[in-house]
Amino acid sequence: MKRLILHITIVILVLTAALTPRRIIAQQTDNQPLADSLVIVIKNVTDEKQKLEILFEICKNHTNVDSIHDYAEQMLALATKLDDAISCARANKFLGWSYNSRGNYEKALASHYRALIIYDSIGDSLNLARSYNKTAEDLLQLKDYYRADKYLHKSLEIFAELGIESEYPTIYRNLGVMYRDYKVFGFAKQYFETAIEIDSRLNNTRGLVSDYNYLAITEQDEYHEFGNPQSIVSAMQNNNEAYRMAVELNDTALLILTTQSALPICLDYSGTLDSAARQHLLDSCVQIYHEAVTLSNAFGYTNNISTLENSRARHLLLNRRYTDCLNHLEDTRKKAQANKDIHYEIDYDSYIECYVALGDYRNALAYQRRKGMTENQEYFLETTMNSSKSSVKEEFEQKLRDQEKVKKNRDLLFEEHKKMIRIINISAIVFILILLVFAIVAFFEMRARQRNNQLLLAQKDESATQRNILASINIQITDSIRYAKEIQNAVIPSAQIMNTIFGENLVIWKPLDIVSGNFYWAKQTGRYKMLAVADCLRHGVPGAFTSMLGITSLNDIVTSEISENHCPTASTILDKLRRKIESAIPQQGQSEPANVIDIALCIIDTNTNTMQFAGAHSPMIIIRHQKLTAIESDNIHIGAPDGNNDEFTNTKVALRPGDVVYLYTDGIASQLNTEWNDNSTEILTELLTTIHYLPFAEQLEYINYALSKSPKSQEIIDQIDDILMVGIRIGEATEEG
Repeated sequence: MKRLILHITIVILVLTAALTPRRIIAQQTDNQPLADSLVIVIKNVTDEKQKLEILFEICKNHTNVDSIHDYAEQMLALATKLDDAISCARANKFLGWSYNSRGNYEKALASHYRALIIYDSIGDSLNLARSYNKTAEDLLQLKDYYRADKYLHKSLEIFAELGIESEYPTIYRNLGVMYRDYKVFGFAKQYFETAIEIDSRLNNTRGLVSDYNYLAITEQDEYHEFGNPQSIVSAMQNNNEAYRMAVELNDTALLILTTQSALPICLDYSGTLDSAARQHLLDSCVQIYHEAVTLSNAFGYTNNISTLENSRARHLLLNRRYTDCLNHLEDTRKKAQANKDIHYEIDYDSYIECYVALGDYRNALAYQRRKGMTENQEYFLETTMNSSKSSVKEEFEQKLRDQEKVKKNRDLLFEEHKKMIRIINISAIVFILILLVFAIVAFFEMRARQRNNQLLLAQKDESATQRNILASINIQITDSIRYAKEIQNAVIPSAQIMNTIFGENLVIWKPLDIVSGNFYWAKQTGRYKMLAVADCLRHGVPGAFTSMLGITSLNDIVTSEISENHCPTASTILDKLRRKIESAIPQQGQSEPANVIDIALCIIDTNTNTMQFAGAHSPMIIIRHQKLTAIESDNIHIGAPDGNNDEFTNTKVALRPGDVVYLYTDGIASQLNTEWNDNSTEILTELLTTIHYLPFAEQLEYINYALSKSPKSQEIIDQIDDILMVGIRIGEATEEG
């Protein structure tokens, strides 16, 4: 009941956040009228110094990014003409801010770095520290974390020397962003919480908006990484707190910041709700999207337009409007190509999920490959960006050099270059003569040996041809297997699907070969959540094909037999699966089974918090308050030509919140017992009993360590079988409807 009240409260806050901007966007900030008046005044000003000061006031008080950029360029041109260093630095700061707001982080970095150099040269410590911080913000966007960390600590050092504590939170926020990108969420949240503590003590409401908003984004990323529902609930609360304060301040930039963050957080939070509350929240997200886009476009803040448009596509995907989602992604991509100032990142995951849902596996695989290529090129792109950024520093250093010294060095280099050319020419002539002598000697030796080596050369050519043919066949086979792996990955439930259905979960899937004979399957229809873990007898390609048959058969059975309020027993589903497999692949006359499937299937009724279980040579483990219970399966193989047509046993279990359920194949027990040549589950059950209360992310580390290290010698051991385990934690029962 408490959880339902919390859900309702957060939905109300989201609706409030969605409706409020419509009243605010028509208003101007207190400083905008001053900027408009100065725009009129400056037309009649002839004194260039006075004009420079008016341009500074316009940039400081204007709210539109594009207008600030235009006036900052005028300010920079006039300051350069008057040789006014301070005004040049100010103009570069405004240009850096406008480029950053548009998402053009390379140009933002160049402008902020120019301002930094000027403040350093005139000895302005306060603005120098601020410039270090702003430059670090651009470097974080460009993923140059080494330089960003160095500049942030330099900024903090200067502010500490000046005794200005009010500037600390902006640096702590940027350090938090850096650790968030590293996925060290504990440190990231500590930095944001420290910033909140300082801004609260100093009554800095403007800073608190940014603190809470960045903390919310970090908790959202933590939810993506570990699937903990509490993280996304906390993210919703912190984002709403940031938005509430931004509304009270009536600050355009902060309203845009918090509104742009609200949409993706709401979409993720919807996955933790029941179907009715989830759809209600998704409907509210449409209005949040339109208000965020309206605010961003009205004031020129395009740096996060990619996040907004991709979130809108995600919203269409969650509503199963797959064609509309694809059209929206394509429209956004074309707009970004037409406007180079828009920073756009392709949402490959939405493309892939849409095409899979529409049955277009060819396009799904094409985008899967593009996604892989993008990740593999990341290091190259970062290296290229880092090398290009150094040109800004070289530009300023070149202006400070003595011109006569540069000319003298150039003349010396020219003389050395001429000497080097002469040496290279002489060396080339000598080298050519030596080659000529060797060629003549080799020619006569070749003529002398040619007759004796003809047969040997023919034999070698034939062997080489055979090796090339075998190598080509091997490459084709390997490519086909890798293609099969991509198809298998496309039909296996993604991490997001598992998080949506079960919340916090654990999946360990380690194929022995390129493709796996183990598979897991998950589905939710109405109040029923279904999970299956299966082991096909064969490894590699035969096992993978059998797994595809198993997944397809389960999907057919669920589609035809299960509705939102009716579900057959787990044993009935396994009986139907056995008949489908046996009719699809007859195995009469085979000495040993080739397409046998061992499977464990459980069905959870979320209304009653009860579970049905049926298994074919695959048991289930439930741990409740340190007590482990193993639910045994039937001694029946699906697809085995042994003539055993006994019906499967259906076991019903009453669940309690906090119960941990594990389904697994025999490969994980075999791996843990490698040194004892024993297939018993004793080691596995002891391990799960010890760690079951931990978050699944920590359980994953313990299990992976146990699978890879020998308990006797602590040496690394090889994998001997396909390994698969899925774990889920049971939550509160939900009311129907």
